[in-house]
Amino acid sequence: MWEPSDGNEPELRPVLGFTPQWYHKYTGVSMVEQWHRDPLYRYDSLLKMKTFLSQQFPEYEQFMLKFNEKNIEESCATISAAYGITAVPMAYGIPVNYGKDHWPEAKPGDYLSKDEIQKLKPFSPEENSFMQELLSQIEILHRNFGVVHGYINFQGILNIATKVYGTDIFYEFYDDPEFAAFILKHIAETICTMAKAVQAKQRELGWDSNQFVVSNCTLNMISPELYDEFIFPLDTMISEQFNLFGFHTCNWDVTAYIPCIQKFKKMEYLDLGMTSDMKRVRDCFPTARRAVIYTPGKMQTLALEQIKQEITEIYGSCGPCDLILSGIDPKTTPDNIKAFLGIVKELG
Repeated sequence: MWEPSDGNEPELRPVLGFTPQWYHKYTGVSMVEQWHRDPLYRYDSLLKMKTFLSQQFPEYEQFMLKFNEKNIEESCATISAAYGITAVPMAYGIPVNYGKDHWPEAKPGDYLSKDEIQKLKPFSPEENSFMQELLSQIEILHRNFGVVHGYINFQGILNIATKVYGTDIFYEFYDDPEFAAFILKHIAETICTMAKAVQAKQRELGWDSNQFVVSNCTLNMISPELYDEFIFPLDTMISEQFNLFGFHTCNWDVTAYIPCIQKFKKMEYLDLGMTSDMKRVRDCFPTARRAVIYTPGKMQTLALEQIKQEITEIYGSCGPCDLILSGIDPKTTPDNIKAFLGIVKELG
C-alpha cells in the first residue's frame, strides 16, 4: 500500500506481509532495537530476509533480488518498517518495548496525562530528538548506499490517540468533546509535520515521494457519526497535504463508513475486510487501487477449493484489486503461501 501503482499491475495481484515471528523462525533475523535504529544493520537483515523470500517464491516478482551497478539491493537500503507503528508515539515521548520476534510496542499504561496534553505546543521537528534521529538515518542511507528509499508508518489519528492517551480517548468523545477535538487535531498536525519532514529530506537527497496512507485500524471502535464529526475533517486535512492519498482499514467492514469517506476529494488507495460490501466499494471508488485483506488463518482451516471459491468471489466483486495476505506468522508455512499464490495466479 506504500508504492504508487502505474496501471500495469495484474488485475488480481497478491500482496504478502510477514510478521517478525515468521522471519525469525525461517531466517533467524532478530528485530531488536538495533534493527530499527541502525540502517546499516537493517540493510544486512533485510538482504537476508529478501534472499530467503526470493528462494522460496522465485515466481513472485516483488521478492526478486535486484542489485544496481554498485551491487546494492536498493529496496533493502530503506527506512521502511523502522519503528513499526511506534514512530509518532515515540515522537510524543512514549517509551516502547523491543523484541527479537515482534514489532516495537508502546508500553501499555505509559500515557501522557490530560494536563500534559493540554500543554503541548505545535510539533517542531528541529526540537524533537526522535525526529532528528530518524532524519539522520536517511542521511546515513544516502551516504553509504546513495539511496533514501522508504516509508515510515505514521499511522492514523485515532490509532495514535490510543497510544498517547490510552483508551480513555473513547470516553472523551462524550465526556469532554472539546479536549477530544484538541488532542486529535494536535496528533493530525504532528503526523503531517513528521511525514512532510521525512519526505522533504528524501526529496533533498534525490528520491521523490509525496503520498500518505492514513491507518484507521481502530475506526470500527467508533460510530460512523463520530468518525464524521471528529476524525474525517482531520483526515481530509491530511489528504490535502499530499499528492496521493490512501485509506487503510485493517480488515474491518468499511460498508457503514462509505457515505462519509466518499466525501474525500481524492482516494487513490482503499483496503477493506472481506465482510465489506465489495461491489458497493467498487462502484463508489472506481478509480482507487482497491485491496481486499485475506486472513492467513484461512490457509490452515479451509480446503484449497474453498479458498479458491472465496478468492473467486472477491475478484468478481471488487476486481481489479490487490489481495493482501498480511500478518503471516509461523503457523502459515511456505507451502501454504505457495498454494495461495498458485490460486491467485490461476484466477488472475
